[in-house]
Amino acid sequence: MNLCARLAFGNLRRGARSTLPFLLCVAGTAAMFYNLCFLDTYPDPLIAAGDNELRLMLSFGVGVVAIFALVVLYYTNSFLLRRRKKEFGLLNVLGLEKRHLARMMAIETLMLALVGTGAGIALGILLSKLLLLLLLKLVRNAPVLGFSVSLPAIGITAAVFGAIFLLILASSVRSVVLARPAELLSASNAGEREPKTRWLLAAVGILTLGGGYTLALLTRDPIQAMGMFFVAVILVIIGTYCLFTAGSIAVLKSLRKNRRYYYQTRHFINVSGLIYRMKRNAAGLASICILSTMVLVTVSTTVSLYSGVDDMLRTMYPRNFAVYGFDFEPAEADAAAETLGAIADQHGVSRESLISYRYYAIAYGIRDGVIDFSNGYEYYSDGARFEFIPLASYNALMGESRTLSPGEALLYTPDKNLLGDSVDINGEVYRITERLSALNVPTANVLERAYRYYLIVPDDEAVLRIVKASNLADRYEGETFYYGFDTDSPDALQLDAKASVHTAFRGHALSVTLVCEQWADFVSVYGGLFFVGIILGLLFLMATVLIIYYKQVSEGFDDASRFEIMKKVGLSDDEVRGTVKSQVLTVFFLPLCAAFLHVAFAFPMVLRMLRIFNLDNTLLFVVTTAATCLAFALVYTVIYGVTARSYYRIVNAA
Repeated sequence: MNLCARLAFGNLRRGARSTLPFLLCVAGTAAMFYNLCFLDTYPDPLIAAGDNELRLMLSFGVGVVAIFALVVLYYTNSFLLRRRKKEFGLLNVLGLEKRHLARMMAIETLMLALVGTGAGIALGILLSKLLLLLLLKLVRNAPVLGFSVSLPAIGITAAVFGAIFLLILASSVRSVVLARPAELLSASNAGEREPKTRWLLAAVGILTLGGGYTLALLTRDPIQAMGMFFVAVILVIIGTYCLFTAGSIAVLKSLRKNRRYYYQTRHFINVSGLIYRMKRNAAGLASICILSTMVLVTVSTTVSLYSGVDDMLRTMYPRNFAVYGFDFEPAEADAAAETLGAIADQHGVSRESLISYRYYAIAYGIRDGVIDFSNGYEYYSDGARFEFIPLASYNALMGESRTLSPGEALLYTPDKNLLGDSVDINGEVYRITERLSALNVPTANVLERAYRYYLIVPDDEAVLRIVKASNLADRYEGETFYYGFDTDSPDALQLDAKASVHTAFRGHALSVTLVCEQWADFVSVYGGLFFVGIILGLLFLMATVLIIYYKQVSEGFDDASRFEIMKKVGLSDDEVRGTVKSQVLTVFFLPLCAAFLHVAFAFPMVLRMLRIFNLDNTLLFVVTTAATCLAFALVYTVIYGVTARSYYRIVNAA
């Protein structure tokens, strides 16, 4: 056991160049995981309103980071294992049994787990106050005093990362114990034969990637977009891996068959080198591409949602103070509007952009592109929502003095128009005398999937006849009135006015909505989502850097001998350096270009998904996505410059 411990300690010390980045990744991931657990289990309410929604966002982040840690640490460990298999083979040949190798690997894994997870928890504790203040700033809440350490968060972090390291150890031991010594000795040189063109895999890649792109472009409905998004993501991931693995080799071999292109010094060496590079690094490049795409989509989406909170509130709540009254008779509704105005004045609540009108809403189904007036729909899915407004209410709303004869109506259709010159509702026929270009009513929720129609009819009796003709009188017993206005009065005055409204209309079906009450919930949800997005974006970026670093180091060791051979066959140092630089640049920036392509095709679907959150600001999302892509490209270039130096140092040392 002492021998295994000494070997394990010596291996980690000698391989510090490889293990140190891995430990940094473990520490960084553990620190972020601890902080999400710390905030999720924080004993006091983080905010006065919307605390449950905020903690839901944090719990979501805890789960995502746990899965992320497992995948990334397992994947990066495979780089370390591949470089060390020759070492394991030599130890096995020299007399160290497989059980001794397993013990040595167990001790190494224990050391890495203790150091990495311990450093991560310590770093997380140091950063916990800063991240708590950042979260409170994002949700626009007052900072809290004091400093605390969460024992439950420490326990959860230690348990999760302990389980991850156990899985990594089991996989590593299995791959070493089951391999023959000869396989271990040749593992680092595996894959030196020229890769075969796998046309079937390339075709699968084209089909799956095309399928994902097609779903992203053709899915129009926001609800469907949310469901199909994950299908599209899976297809794009499969297509990316297939095309990087097989499609790139097929393209390079096609270039090699082009004699005029291939038999030039620069092209000859580049194409030949890239063929072997793509076989060895296809999975790594595809992973970099997917992680880069995740960074771009996560950051741009969460930034857009957080920046568009005010837009979303305005879309869902067109007026700061809104009252809906249900089952009111026309005279009662008119009297209620006067009472509401008096209550607002009594409490000193200012009223601007006032909207007050009566209507009767019925939703109908759509059959084969035609509105079916024979039955109503309780849910506005694939249907048409009609608001029948008496002319007197319309004139008061718009400040007009129009007249309508019996059987005549005005029509306002902000959406698709499926009506002709008349409307026949089960025998109740109204001729459309004019199609209005505007109507001062609250805008529809962007999620509402029904087409909206506003039909202004001569009087209340006409509305009642329409209801009777619709066979829905048992479901809708009275008219609805809406009374809403904007105000800049203090929240306390608005809340007092709301309480007085409920008191004045006790016993009536009435709903009062204040934007000042909804604002805290919105900010808590989207501020929490933005915070989680920042954490995930940083982790995805860290994983991208780690994979790039290990890919460069791995390629450096593999290319050292080729570097020497190229110099021996007569190429100058400048020619060799230019060739290698060209190959590295091509391979390095190929995932970035593919990630930008993925984002471009995902843009329409993500934009539609944002409508689920009532964010319909296309310009905001365009600017945010463009800025995120530009910033990430700059960071990616810096990463290339840093990791490329490690590659050239390894190659030049040969």
